[in-house]
Amino acid sequence: MTPSVLIIGYGSDLRGDDALGQRAAEMLLERYGEVANVTVLQRASLTPELAHDVSLADVVVFVDCDADAEPAVITRHDTVPIDDASAAMVHFLDPPALLGWSKLLYGSEARGVMFTMGGVTFECADELSTPVESAMPELIDRVSAEVDAALGDREVVDA
Repeated sequence: MTPSVLIIGYGSDLRGDDALGQRAAEMLLERYGEVANVTVLQRASLTPELAHDVSLADVVVFVDCDADAEPAVITRHDTVPIDDASAAMVHFLDPPALLGWSKLLYGSEARGVMFTMGGVTFECADELSTPVESAMPELIDRVSAEVDAALGDREVVDA
């Protein structure tokens, strides 16, 4: 049986580079929109309501901007659910808390992967900075390699 993959690109589309998760999701939807076992979501933030969507996936790929990272530097790391999801009962969550809620509520065993890219500007703006925009193709390629590996189409090569 082919695994199912959920991609969640998130961030504020009104705060410059913070929109990169949603922009990445748009681009990934173009690539995977017709693939039966891949769902792509764009969100301003991760909310508890997403726990059900997470529970339906074998692999969840999160894409977000990192305000503390070097501009345009892409990182990938595995994300594991937090054990005490009740400590995170708020209107928005981080990936470990969302995975934790999905596990607590639905018994989900989804594997989480987080891709981040350092941003430059977070002021009110509806476009990405030049360094982030220039690095988007690499981000999309790396996320796509992860998704393809999850689907059994190829191996992930960490760069």
